[in-house]
Amino acid sequence: MPPQVHEADHRSSPSALPLLLVEEFSHRVVNEYAQAVASLRITARRTCSEEARSAMEEAAVRLCGYAEVHRALQVPRAIQTVDLTSYLESLCKAVSASTLQDRGIILSLAGDSAIMSAERAWRVALMVSELITNAARHGVNDGGGAILIRLADLGDVVSCHVIDNGGVTTRPVASRGLSVVRRLAEEIGGDARWTFGEQGTRVELTIPLTQKDGSCA
Repeated sequence: MPPQVHEADHRSSPSALPLLLVEEFSHRVVNEYAQAVASLRITARRTCSEEARSAMEEAAVRLCGYAEVHRALQVPRAIQTVDLTSYLESLCKAVSASTLQDRGIILSLAGDSAIMSAERAWRVALMVSELITNAARHGVNDGGGAILIRLADLGDVVSCHVIDNGGVTTRPVASRGLSVVRRLAEEIGGDARWTFGEQGTRVELTIPLTQKDGSCA
């Protein structure tokens, strides 16, 4: 799970209503995952078919993995600085266990520590999650592959590369996911750039460690 924070609650601000709604929605989704898992396991215990029981248990484990990814992407509950690298480690472990390992895709994270506000790190995590999903879907394939997240603290900004070893040589048609990544980067004063080649796809996120205009964390 993301690093715990203990400073003043950001939800006390009137401007925090959109985040409150996202937080409430996320909480409900995690609860619904839990209910679905419980229902599957109760049904599995009642069935006489070993094959059906095994399939339902496998589905329950997969849903648990999805719930862990969702928890890793929940809105931070307080205003405090966190280490972005540690924050992303939680996300990468959850995504790898839930959707990548059984497809032979290796996800790794390397680089410098980068200290920023918890809410800012959360926004970066949303972008990285979307880029991992795109790399797994459009870059590497089910035959295996690798996705690397590489962080570099450049002083006032952090550079975050998401690199896969797929073979996409032309820019794919713009998708909603890519638009979301670009919009999230712009909202925190950053930038997102894509490079495509025979050796794979590289996305560079350039994110200021602090928001100069104060519009976001």
